[in-house]
Amino acid sequence: MRGLGSTADLVGLSLESTTAPGLPAAVFQRLAACTLEINPRLGLTGELRLEDGHFALVLEGRGDLLLPLAARILADRRHARIRVTEFCAIAARRFAGWRVAGFEPEMAEAPAGTAALRFTAPRRAGRGATRPPDALPV
Repeated sequence: MRGLGSTADLVGLSLESTTAPGLPAAVFQRLAACTLEINPRLGLTGELRLEDGHFALVLEGRGDLLLPLAARILADRRHARIRVTEFCAIAARRFAGWRVAGFEPEMAEAPAGTAALRFTAPRRAGRGATRPPDALPV
Protein backbone atom coordinates (compact mmCIF):
# COMPACT_ATOMS: atom_id res chain seq x y z
CA MET A 1 0.00 0.00 0.00
CA ARG A 2 1.18 3.48 -0.85
CA GLY A 3 1.06 6.24 1.73
CA LEU A 4 1.84 4.25 4.83
CA GLY A 5 5.09 6.12 5.51
CA SER A 6 6.38 7.19 8.87
CA THR A 7 4.07 8.85 11.35
CA ALA A 8 6.15 12.04 11.09
CA ASP A 9 4.26 13.12 7.97
CA LEU A 10 0.71 12.11 8.89
CA VAL A 11 -2.06 14.65 8.36
CA GLY A 12 -5.68 14.52 9.48
CA LEU A 13 -8.58 16.17 7.68
CA SER A 14 -12.09 16.30 9.12
CA LEU A 15 -14.99 18.09 7.50
CA GLU A 16 -18.74 18.29 7.45
CA SER A 17 -20.95 19.33 4.57
CA THR A 18 -24.47 19.19 3.28
CA THR A 19 -25.22 17.13 0.19
CA ALA A 20 -25.88 19.23 -2.88
CA PRO A 21 -29.60 19.29 -3.70
CA GLY A 22 -31.10 17.04 -6.33
CA LEU A 23 -28.38 14.40 -6.57
CA PRO A 24 -29.61 10.89 -7.35
CA ALA A 25 -28.71 7.97 -5.08
CA ALA A 26 -26.41 6.56 -7.79
CA VAL A 27 -24.02 9.49 -7.21
CA PHE A 28 -23.59 8.49 -3.58
CA GLN A 29 -23.23 4.81 -4.48
CA ARG A 30 -20.40 5.62 -6.91
CA LEU A 31 -18.72 7.92 -4.38
CA ALA A 32 -18.74 5.27 -1.65
CA ALA A 33 -17.56 2.51 -4.00
CA CYS A 34 -14.71 4.67 -5.30
CA THR A 35 -13.53 5.58 -1.82
CA LEU A 36 -13.62 1.92 -0.78
CA GLU A 37 -11.46 1.00 -3.75
CA ILE A 38 -9.02 3.91 -3.93
CA ASN A 39 -8.43 5.17 -0.37
CA PRO A 40 -7.03 1.90 1.05
CA ARG A 41 -4.78 1.54 -1.99
CA LEU A 42 -3.37 5.02 -1.29
CA GLY A 43 -2.85 4.21 2.38
CA LEU A 44 -5.60 6.59 3.51
CA THR A 45 -7.61 5.67 6.57
CA GLY A 46 -10.74 7.20 8.09
CA GLU A 47 -14.45 7.28 7.43
CA LEU A 48 -17.02 8.79 5.08
CA ARG A 49 -20.43 9.05 6.70
CA LEU A 50 -23.63 10.14 4.99
CA GLU A 51 -26.62 10.72 7.23
CA ASP A 52 -29.71 12.89 6.94
CA GLY A 53 -28.34 14.72 3.90
CA HIS A 54 -25.01 15.53 5.57
CA PHE A 55 -21.51 14.26 4.90
CA ALA A 56 -19.01 13.78 7.70
CA LEU A 57 -15.53 12.88 6.57
CA VAL A 58 -12.35 12.00 8.42
CA LEU A 59 -9.26 11.29 6.34
CA GLU A 60 -5.77 10.55 7.56
CA GLY A 61 -2.62 9.82 5.64
CA ARG A 62 0.56 11.29 4.25
CA GLY A 63 0.41 15.02 3.66
CA ASP A 64 1.65 14.78 0.05
CA LEU A 65 -1.36 12.56 -0.75
CA LEU A 66 -3.92 14.31 1.41
CA LEU A 67 -3.32 17.91 0.31
CA PRO A 68 -4.33 17.41 -3.36
CA LEU A 69 -7.26 15.25 -2.27
CA ALA A 70 -8.45 17.95 0.14
CA ALA A 71 -8.38 20.50 -2.70
CA ARG A 72 -10.51 18.20 -4.88
CA ILE A 73 -13.00 17.59 -2.07
CA LEU A 74 -13.36 21.32 -1.35
CA ALA A 75 -14.17 21.91 -5.04
CA ASP A 76 -16.51 18.90 -5.34
CA ARG A 77 -20.04 19.94 -6.34
CA ARG A 78 -21.59 17.03 -4.45
CA HIS A 79 -20.86 19.01 -1.27
CA ALA A 80 -22.54 22.24 -0.16
CA ARG A 81 -21.70 24.36 2.88
CA ILE A 82 -18.40 22.64 3.64
CA ARG A 83 -16.98 23.22 7.11
CA VAL A 84 -13.44 22.01 7.79
CA THR A 85 -13.21 21.01 11.45
CA GLU A 86 -9.61 19.77 11.42
CA PHE A 87 -6.66 19.93 9.05
CA CYS A 88 -3.37 19.39 10.84
CA ALA A 89 -0.45 17.10 11.47
CA ILE A 90 -1.33 14.10 13.62
CA ALA A 91 0.99 11.95 15.72
CA ALA A 92 -0.72 8.63 14.93
CA ARG A 93 -3.59 7.16 12.97
CA ARG A 94 -6.92 6.91 14.74
CA PHE A 95 -8.52 4.56 12.20
CA ALA A 96 -7.23 1.10 11.30
CA GLY A 97 -8.66 1.23 7.78
CA TRP A 98 -11.19 2.93 5.54
CA ARG A 99 -14.95 2.63 5.95
CA VAL A 100 -18.16 4.20 4.79
CA ALA A 101 -21.37 4.62 6.78
CA GLY A 102 -24.83 5.48 5.50
CA PHE A 103 -24.56 2.78 2.85
CA GLU A 104 -25.50 -0.87 3.05
CA PRO A 105 -23.94 -3.79 1.18
CA GLU A 106 -25.99 -4.61 -1.90
CA MET A 107 -27.35 -8.14 -1.81
CA ALA A 108 -27.18 -8.58 -5.58
CA GLU A 109 -24.01 -9.90 -7.24
CA ALA A 110 -21.50 -7.20 -8.09
CA PRO A 111 -18.89 -7.38 -10.83
CA ALA A 112 -15.69 -9.02 -9.56
CA GLY A 113 -13.44 -6.63 -7.69
CA THR A 114 -16.05 -3.92 -7.15
CA ALA A 115 -17.86 -2.84 -4.03
CA ALA A 116 -21.63 -3.13 -4.30
CA LEU A 117 -23.34 -0.66 -2.03
CA ARG A 118 -26.87 0.57 -1.70
CA PHE A 119 -27.38 4.14 -0.57
CA THR A 120 -29.41 4.42 2.62
CA ALA A 121 -31.73 7.29 1.78
CA PRO A 122 -31.39 10.28 4.10
CA ARG A 123 -34.06 10.66 6.73
CA ARG A 124 -35.19 14.21 7.21
CA ALA A 125 -35.85 15.15 10.82
CA GLY A 126 -38.47 17.68 9.82
CA ARG A 127 -38.92 20.84 7.85
CA GLY A 128 -35.71 22.87 7.74
CA ALA A 129 -33.79 20.41 9.89
CA THR A 130 -30.05 20.66 9.45
CA ARG A 131 -28.80 18.35 12.18
CA PRO A 132 -25.26 17.22 11.40
CA PRO A 133 -24.38 13.53 11.79
CA ASP A 134 -23.11 12.27 15.12
CA ALA A 135 -19.55 13.31 15.82
CA LEU A 136 -16.89 11.00 14.45
CA PRO A 137 -14.10 9.82 16.70
CA VAL A 138 -11.28 12.28 16.25
